[in-house]
This record gives sequence, C-alpha cells and structure tokens, in this order.
Amino acid sequence: EADLKNYTLPVKVTYRNSSGARTEETSYVGFKIAGEVQMDLALKETIILIAGNEETITFELFNKGAGKAEFTIVNIDADFGVIDKPKQFIGSLEPNDVDSFKTLIKVNTDIVSRRKGILTATLEYQDTDATMKTKIIELPVQIYSAADGAAKLGTDPFSGIINIILLIVIVIVGWKGYKKYIKKK
Repeated sequence: EADLKNYTLPVKVTYRNSSGARTEETSYVGFKIAGEVQMDLALKETIILIAGNEETITFELFNKGAGKAEFTIVNIDADFGVIDKPKQFIGSLEPNDVDSFKTLIKVNTDIVSRRKGILTATLEYQDTDATMKTKIIELPVQIYSAADGAAKLGTDPFSGIINIILLIVIVIVGWKGYKKYIKKK
C-alpha cells in the first residue's frame, strides 16, 4: 500500500552510441499517488429547536475518502435563525477522519407552527491536487413554535400556574385541617 504523495523512480538506460562506445544514462520518472476527498457533514445528535430560544448545535465533519483535505472551512446558514459563529476553520482532515465543532443558533421568534427548517453548510477545502473544491450540504431540522416546543418538552407555561394553584389549595386545606385538629385537643 502506497502513501498518497509524489514518487520518483530512477530509470537507467544503457546503450551503444554510433562509435560503439557503451553509454549509460539515468533519468527519472515521476508518479503521483492521489486519493479522492469525500467530505460529509452531520448533526451529532437530534436537537429540538424552539422559536425564540438559543440552542447549541454540534456538527461532525467527515472525510470518508482516501485523500487529505486541507484548508477546510465550513460556513453554516439557517433559514430560520441566526448562527453565532457561522464560519468555522477546520484546517486539515486526514482520510477516514472526523472533526466536530459547536455553534450557537438563535431561532427566530416569528415561527407560529411546527415546520421543517434547513441548515445549509458550505464546505470549502483543498483536495490532494491542490484544487479548491466546494460542497453544499443541507441538513433538515424540526422547528417548533414556542407553544409546540413547550408541549414537546413538557414545560407548558400553564402547567406551572396549575401547579401553583394546586399548591395553594393543598396549603389551605392542610391549614384548615390542622386548625380543626388543634381545636379537638
């Protein structure tokens, strides 16, 4: 198995020239062993995005190919919010290597119903031929309105009010029961 790089191979040629003298010359033949870079990007875990909230998103960048990607930059854009650090410099990514990075997203407040959103990642890298390449990857995510998100997480704002009312009722009933118990003694 050869490493991905340039190799030179010496070639010796021996011959007799027109006067019959034996001559030997050495030349070199160059070989370039190169592999293809195959970049991919994925979300590290499933995330719940809720209108008006901030969420940290972890991305994993893969090089599934046999070539080394260099000067790798990832630009993230969202059609439903603002990315805190949209441009991430990764650097070099070896063959069969993975790198991860985190960014913060602020989801727009104007989302009124559950819908799909798209995180668009633009990967820019230099392949083994020193050619700059660009790959665009779209990652679908689920976005919830504030009310749908609260229901999804089990944090309905009305449940807090109901819990407070129940607590007050329990305290009042407990207090009255305690007073009756004290009067009987």
